[in-house]
Amino acid sequence: MNALIFHIQLLEPVLIASVDTGEENSAKSLLYLPGSVLRGLVVQRYLDSGKTITHTVEDPATHLFFDGAVTYLNAYPVDGKGRRMLPRPRSWRVAKDDWANEDIYDFAVKRDPELDSPTSPGSVYCTLDANEATLFSPTLRIGLHNASEERFIKREGDSTVFRYDALAAGERFTGAILCADTNLLENEIAPLFNTGDLQIGRSRSAGYGRVQVRDLDIVADWREYTPSSGQSNERLIVTLLSDAILRDATGQPTTDLGTALGLTLVREHSFIDTGVAGGFNRHWGLPLVQRPTVRAGSVFCVENTVEVRTEVERLVQTGIGERRVEGFGRVALNWQGQRKLRGRLPVPVTLSRPSSTEQTDKAPELMQQMVQRLFRTVLDRRLIENVADPALAIKQPKGDEQLVNSQLSRIRIAVRRAWRSGQRQVFTDFLKNLKPIARNQLTRAMIGTSTVYDWLENGWQNDKLWTDQFTIISGRPRLGTVEARESDALKLEYMARLIDGVCNVAQKRNQQEATQ
Repeated sequence: MNALIFHIQLLEPVLIASVDTGEENSAKSLLYLPGSVLRGLVVQRYLDSGKTITHTVEDPATHLFFDGAVTYLNAYPVDGKGRRMLPRPRSWRVAKDDWANEDIYDFAVKRDPELDSPTSPGSVYCTLDANEATLFSPTLRIGLHNASEERFIKREGDSTVFRYDALAAGERFTGAILCADTNLLENEIAPLFNTGDLQIGRSRSAGYGRVQVRDLDIVADWREYTPSSGQSNERLIVTLLSDAILRDATGQPTTDLGTALGLTLVREHSFIDTGVAGGFNRHWGLPLVQRPTVRAGSVFCVENTVEVRTEVERLVQTGIGERRVEGFGRVALNWQGQRKLRGRLPVPVTLSRPSSTEQTDKAPELMQQMVQRLFRTVLDRRLIENVADPALAIKQPKGDEQLVNSQLSRIRIAVRRAWRSGQRQVFTDFLKNLKPIARNQLTRAMIGTSTVYDWLENGWQNDKLWTDQFTIISGRPRLGTVEARESDALKLEYMARLIDGVCNVAQKRNQQEATQ
C-alpha cells in the first residue's frame, strides 16, 4: 500500500482525552494521536479551503474520508532514527528488579519458568531491530485549572479545580495515511498540511493543541512493520498494532478475538487486554457510542496451517473489526519471533539528526542522565513511603511544651533554604542558634526513640537520614557500565525534602487536633 508519511511536532501540550479517565472534572490524554483526530484535521483543512461535503456517492470527499479508500492510521512516537514506533507487545516480560529492562522475554514465543517475578516493561511503545528492542513512553504534562461560574472570579462554592494530563509540548509523532492511489495522496491530501501551524484536541483556547506537520513523504509499497526472522513453525503470532472494535456472529460487541475472527487461539501463548473506545461526531454534534475494544499490543497465537495463514495474511491487508478507516484494527503477522530481546532506551529524538560523531560523544552523558532519572524515580517513591511511615511521625508531649506549628514552619523554611542554596551549613547554624524555648520543644518531642532535635542534628550532619532512609539494598540503577551516582547535592535534596515532609505531616496533625 502507498503511504503519505509525516512527522507531527507538538508546539503546545495536546489533550485528546481517553474515555476511561474516571474523574469527572479531569482528563488524561491518550498516548498517541488517533487516526480519527488526523482524519478530522484533514476534513477541517478541506472545508477551510472552500470546498464542501455533500455526503453523496459522486462527492470527491466521500472517496477521501468515508468509503474506506483512504485509511488514517494512528500517529505513534518517532524513534531516534525517524521511524514510527509501534505499541509494545503485551506478551513481553522482564524480571521485576530489571531497572533498565535490559533482558526482555517474549512469552508468546516461549514461557520462561525461571524468570524471577516476571512483570511487563513499563514503556508503551517500541521498535524492533533483530534481537534488540528500543522502548519509549511519551511524556505527559500535568496542568491544574480552576473553573468558575463567573470568569476571573474564584471563590468557594463557585469554583472547581480540575486536572489535565496532556501530551507534553516537544513530543514528536509519526503519522501515516494509506491509499492505493498515489495521485490522491500527493495532490489532494498532502497540500492540506501546507498551511502553517495546526490545532488538534481539546481546550485550544487555553494553550493546548497547537502542532506542526513537517517532513511529508510519499512511500510506495510502505510496510507498517518488518516481520521477524525468528519465526516459529508451530504457530503464528498475531499482534494488534492498534485497538480493535469487534463483533461476534450475532452482531454483539465482543473482546473474544477467536470468536470474532473464527480462529482457534493457543490460549497459553495469547496475551490480551481490553479497553473502551469512544469518539465524537462533529456533523451530528454528539459523542459516539462507547464500545469495548481489544487494546493495541494484544498478542494471540494460532496454529500454523495453510488455511489459517492465508486468512491471517488477508487480515493484515484489510484490518479487523470496525472503524478501520480511522486506524482501528491494524494487525501484524509474526512481527515478533525472538524468545529473548535486549532492551534499550531511545536516544533523544531530533527531526534533523546530528552527526554520528556527535551521537558517540554524547552517549555516556545521555546514559548518565537516564540512570539518574531512574534513580530519582526510586528515591521519590522512597520519600513518599518515609513521610507516610508511622515510625517517622513526630510524637508530641501534652501541654505548653508541645512543638507548635510556627516552630515547625521555621524548621521547614530553614531546611528548604539550605537545599535551595546548596549550603548544608545553613541548617546546621539554624539548629545551633535555636532559642531555649524552641530547643526545649524539639528535645521533648520524639521520633522513634530519639528526640526531634537529635534526629535532626545527627541525621543532618552525618548523612544518617540518607543512610537510614534512602539506601537501596538492591543497588543503584545502571545501564551497562554506567551507574547512578550519589552526589552530595542529591543527598542534601532528599534529606531536606524528608525533613520538610515530616514537619508538614506534624503541622496537619496539630491543625486537626485543634479543630476537635
